[in-house]
Amino acid sequence: MLWGSTGCPAKLAAFGADGKLIDKSELPAVPGRKAPGDPVPNVELTVKGKQIAYIEFSGPRVGEFLVAEELRYVPDAAAAPATSGANRKALSGNCGLTGGSR
Repeated sequence: MLWGSTGCPAKLAAFGADGKLIDKSELPAVPGRKAPGDPVPNVELTVKGKQIAYIEFSGPRVGEFLVAEELRYVPDAAAAPATSGANRKALSGNCGLTGGSR
């Protein structure tokens, strides 16, 4: 789940172990409530790719906030399961910050 200041940009980027950008997803502005009694809107951003080593989310300007409340990882069906320790593999699949209603 991703939510933040109304009008705040939201960005999600996936990188490989070499630091190169694999995929990115952006939202120009986090939506606001349509009425005071409405739930806080939240958004979904998704990145896809092979060998994802890490993701970063960003966007807020001074005085704004952006909250990642939930992160989901969906592996490719063909991807081998990751192992732990020295043989750990990078992610291969979809990784996204997701949301519905708060």
